[in-house]
Amino acid sequence: MILFFKDKNKLIYAVGSAETLDSNNISKLEWLFNGKLISNSLIINCKYIGPKRTMITPWSTNAVEITENMAIKAVERIETYVLYNKNKVYDPMLFEKYNRLDQDLFLNTFQRIYHHYRKILKCYLVFSNV
Repeated sequence: MILFFKDKNKLIYAVGSAETLDSNNISKLEWLFNGKLISNSLIINCKYIGPKRTMITPWSTNAVEITENMAIKAVERIETYVLYNKNKVYDPMLFEKYNRLDQDLFLNTFQRIYHHYRKILKCYLVFSNV
């Protein structure tokens, strides 16, 4: 699951976790990011610039280690995303433009296709048993 936090500068922190985080851990993350959880947001429909899906940044590695030291054990990845500005230049070798931030944010193309077809197969199996 990916949770989204937003700070006062409109920077988005995407937190990928292996399990659902409780309110205590969410409060710790809000303190860490100096931001608030965007409640019930599975998708953020806005253009953002962030690291490539397939590239875990060194910042993410350090941030996850910090959360482990804060006794938040389920966090697997944390990345930051800035609001897209057509006048601002970004390095396409390191970053990409996202038309939306969603639960497939950290999956590469192959993984997204796999998950999509897996959902279709589950639907087919459910309806074929009727």
